[in-house]
Amino acid sequence: MAGESGKSEQLVAARVAERGRAEWWLLVGVVAFLSLVLVMWRVGGHREPPAGATLGAPDFDLPTLAGDRVRLRALKGRVVLVHFWATWCPPCVEEAPYLSRLYDRLRGRPFDLVAVSVDDGADIVRKFFGTNPPAYKVALDPGGGVAHNYGTFKYPETYLVGPQGQLLKRYIGPQNWTSAEIAADLDQALSAAASTRP
Repeated sequence: MAGESGKSEQLVAARVAERGRAEWWLLVGVVAFLSLVLVMWRVGGHREPPAGATLGAPDFDLPTLAGDRVRLRALKGRVVLVHFWATWCPPCVEEAPYLSRLYDRLRGRPFDLVAVSVDDGADIVRKFFGTNPPAYKVALDPGGGVAHNYGTFKYPETYLVGPQGQLLKRYIGPQNWTSAEIAADLDQALSAAASTRP
């Protein structure tokens, strides 16, 4: 009888272990499926326009660190790099010097760089730059509403906007803003801007 009791307990323990493994694999499958759905939703909802098609960049009107305002529509006829970033984002901080070099290289051409901070306020951004603010425009989007309108989900994220307000390219994550590939993107956009000027 003691032998039967021991076998019965072993059988129950084996069934419990088997059920636990099955539930664990089910959980893994559900998590993997949901992760795939999320990735597909993010990627599918943020595609670059097909060749020949253009999407307009969402307009914005934001205060700047300098105390004035910047509106995308007012920059029509110029190539604009709209760069979403935050002081708490290490890759954003690391690429800041490259953005300054890029801006310096393109001075005098129909180009603007608008770095849109999603930090909680101007004081944080002012403290970040200290006594050496960049030459390009730093706009303030504390609620992240403009970033959301652009579909930004990862910082830094940057959009190349053409002279007619069309979205030309989206750069996700930190970039080497002095690379040959980005220089080619910008030169092409600037050539288009020059050909549309009266």
